Amino acid sequence: MVVPQIHPKTMRAMAEGRGGYGIGGGQIVPHFFLMRDSRIIPLADSLWQKAGKRPDRYTEAVFEYVTKHVGYGSDEDVHGLNEYVEMPGESLDLGWADCEGTAMLMVALLTIKGVPCHVSFGYAGSGSHRWPEVKYKDGWYIFDTTNGDIFPKESSFNKGYVAMFYVTPHSFRPSVFPVPLFLP
Repeated sequence: MVVPQIHPKTMRAMAEGRGGYGIGGGQIVPHFFLMRDSRIIPLADSLWQKAGKRPDRYTEAVFEYVTKHVGYGSDEDVHGLNEYVEMPGESLDLGWADCEGTAMLMVALLTIKGVPCHVSFGYAGSGSHRWPEVKYKDGWYIFDTTNGDIFPKESSFNKGYVAMFYVTPHSFRPSVFPVPLFLP
């Protein structure tokens, strides 16, 4: 079993209660709490204004921002750890994150402005992967912040994407498949 590690600065901020986080008894805070990072609100406000307060244009602006300003780096390369879960503001500050970090950043930014979305945890191709799914234009779309792909969710299975469960800043729910306790 891989237990996610939390960066000491993030742990300190959570222990101090900054940004609405709390930790007690050495428990690791769930992903949906980690996405509630008040440090990203100014960026969300700026992108929302630039998008003319239109959800579809905002979604495009957020995707473009995340894919241009946060590069991909494995947890091992960026943090020296096998698994590490970044808070959205931390991904912005570092300019690097893995698939989970960039997906959580995009979903956190979209949720601030009320755009329906979630992070999908599952598999793409032969490996585990995380990606945002967003209500966009005429349906649900996958916005893969790791490789820059956008396509309708209905074609996801044909492209090798299989979601196991979904996480938003407010909830955790399984997909239609049985949920394993841990993903590799």
